[in-house]
Amino acid sequence: MNYLNRKILLFLILLCVISAFSFAHLEQPEFKLSAGGGMYFFGEFGGGYYLLTKYQDEHFEKPANFGIGACGFFDLHFIELNLGFFKTYGKWDNYYNDGYQVDKYYIYGLGLDIGIFLKFPFVLNDRFSSFPLLGVNYRALFTLIPEEEFLVSKDSSNHNTVWFKFGGGLDYSFRNNKYLRTELFYGFRLHNKWEKDQVESNRIDSDSRIGYIYCGHGPDIKLAIGFIF
Repeated sequence: MNYLNRKILLFLILLCVISAFSFAHLEQPEFKLSAGGGMYFFGEFGGGYYLLTKYQDEHFEKPANFGIGACGFFDLHFIELNLGFFKTYGKWDNYYNDGYQVDKYYIYGLGLDIGIFLKFPFVLNDRFSSFPLLGVNYRALFTLIPEEEFLVSKDSSNHNTVWFKFGGGLDYSFRNNKYLRTELFYGFRLHNKWEKDQVESNRIDSDSRIGYIYCGHGPDIKLAIGFIF
């Protein structure tokens, strides 16, 4: 784990501790187990890499991805388990030397999200409750279909990675043991294998250590219906 990722992890742990102390005095809802499902949306910005090639050319790779999917969750009061299946769409840009764009291409993919989050629920009134969230999510791609096959790794697993996310949620309770749940996250991810391989191969080819990976980050929004057991 590099220095930037350590800072991100430390920030999220600190945020969790502060949240726990901040909300500890608030009224908690009755302990109940529940589960449900719905839809979610996500965006990914940042990521990609910078290289200085053996010809002293600067090369930037800047992706931007968006996704939509179906999700399910299991709520253990203080812990939420998430599972999602998604379709993603991305536009990746290639730049050389002072921002001159030479390529723009698109990718499509299918994947899976698996996450576990800590939560601290508290009551707002007889219908609404809220909770901060902090956790980790593993995002895996089953398929990746680039517009031009030579531009990205054909092995979709090379783009799998771990996300650290924080955010919050709001529940609206109906009278019949059902509730509407909305959640909003923001997260930062670890570098994936494809990014690492690009930087490493350039270092070997050009005998240069000038190359680094940008931090990937982005939001998630979830809307679901829950059922109390």
